Amino acid sequence: EGPVHSLAGVLRDLSGNETLLSEALPEPIPKVRFDFTPPVLLIPARFGQLVGPGGDFETFVTVSPDTQTLAVSAYPCTGSCHHLMPPEAWQLDLASAQALSASSVTQVEGAPGKWRIALNTQAIEALGQGRFALSAVATDAAGLSSTECALSTAEDDTCWLGVVVIDQSAPNLESTELTLEPLLEGAEILAPGAHYTINASFSDSVASAADPIDPLSISVRVGGETLCTGAEVILSPEGTSGTLHCEVAVTPESTSGTQSVQVILRDGAHQGLDATVHTLGEVTIDQNYPKLESVPFWQVARPDELTPQPFLASPDTIQVSYSAWRCPE
Repeated sequence: EGPVHSLAGVLRDLSGNETLLSEALPEPIPKVRFDFTPPVLLIPARFGQLVGPGGDFETFVTVSPDTQTLAVSAYPCTGSCHHLMPPEAWQLDLASAQALSASSVTQVEGAPGKWRIALNTQAIEALGQGRFALSAVATDAAGLSSTECALSTAEDDTCWLGVVVIDQSAPNLESTELTLEPLLEGAEILAPGAHYTINASFSDSVASAADPIDPLSISVRVGGETLCTGAEVILSPEGTSGTLHCEVAVTPESTSGTQSVQVILRDGAHQGLDATVHTLGEVTIDQNYPKLESVPFWQVARPDELTPQPFLASPDTIQVSYSAWRCPE
């Protein structure tokens, strides 16, 4: 193993006549090199990458310089599966691996041992949405294949590179409800001491709350302020769906005026303008107490001869209570 060896030989008949093999052949005798060492894949850290709408995927792998081919396969994840977990804990469908095409796995020109794995739009569509664990097998000119990174739950020559998550669909807000609980029954304006409740149910086809690659989150925005950061969120066992229940109390510090109430769903691929935003309605908060203006008066008359006295109240006044106090003699 190692250096190139020259081959030589002699042809001899029964009479003892000899001819050098190099003289008998029309072509030069080929030289040979013996190889008993399979190629090695160098995986310093497994990757975790997210591919959103219109995105693509690219990563690089370092292998032994004598590698002739690099075969890469994508295994669908059926449960927990990300780069921060040990591969032996990944939940995979080992029977449904998809081999990446040769055009997706190419050797980097001028860089022996460096290979590029790239998925364009067509390759991403062929895989479909979901999480995929990528494995690679390097093979040299002698036909020896890499055996490092072996995993007991897969073939012995499987080497796990990392996890790619393909998420093309935004989270789905299935139902929402905004309930006002004012101080006065039937009122549509809230004052300090009142409160309102927000309920929502949501789901996502790929993202989950605990996924470090494609996390799913829900939040509430009232006007320009984010509320319900400590709201009760109940998630499904998979973490891909759940419900939100949030009760907001109106306090003297609450912003006065009419403000929209929005529920916002985000995953790793749908942030900012791509997030799912639903407006439930509006809340009107009144921090300004009504005022009364009147001119002091006095009358001496029988009860059936009392004269009505006018007074001014704030335009938003809907109820006036009054009392009569007996003056001391």
